[in-house]
Amino acid sequence: VIEAQSGKEKELWKELQNITDENGKINEGYEVRAAFIVNELKNALGIEIDMVDGVIKDYQGLQQEIDNLIEKKKAEATLNAYLESYTEAIIEQKGAREALFNATKNSELATQNYNDALAKENELQSEYNRLMAEYASDGTNDALRQQLYDLQDQLIIAGETTAGFRDHMIDNNQTLAEATDALVGYNSTIENYEGASAAIISGDQAKISESLALLTKAMRNLQDKTGRCKRSS
Repeated sequence: VIEAQSGKEKELWKELQNITDENGKINEGYEVRAAFIVNELKNALGIEIDMVDGVIKDYQGLQQEIDNLIEKKKAEATLNAYLESYTEAIIEQKGAREALFNATKNSELATQNYNDALAKENELQSEYNRLMAEYASDGTNDALRQQLYDLQDQLIIAGETTAGFRDHMIDNNQTLAEATDALVGYNSTIENYEGASAAIISGDQAKISESLALLTKAMRNLQDKTGRCKRSS
């Protein structure tokens, strides 16, 4: 909708330029059309455009002003369209910080549990390998053979424990990644929305264009990461 509206104004402005010479004189036969366009632009942009006897007054000075107003109106409409997402990002930001804090702790604990289980499994495996080497040189040692059987059982249990902790660690790391993405998305949304607002106030067209591009990208990323980007139609 934003692109369509700003596109309409740009098309009307371009059409007016095409039927007007560099001094603002309307080409013969296009006076009625020019009057219509002038009226549309005045209403849409809130600008004074005077056309007297087929000539647009101060045409040279109006050109840059109209270009700027079209871009400014588009920028303001974009901010308005993303206002709900910006407001929600502010609300969700605190919860996202807490979620990231908890996810970080859970991930660290899950990683530690996995490392401990893996170290225990490796320790059992080393002991098993040592006893196997000893048994290889004395295959008649019944007590040693029984130790090996016991270690085999322990290794099976240890392997299952390690696998369980590994899966738990992977799940927690995924939760951590998602929590990180969510907070980054909210922070980026807030920063870029406020940056675009400041750029519009400054009136610097280059900054406005750049900030709107960043804001649009941030909103798309937020939608991809959280599914919560809301934009009015």
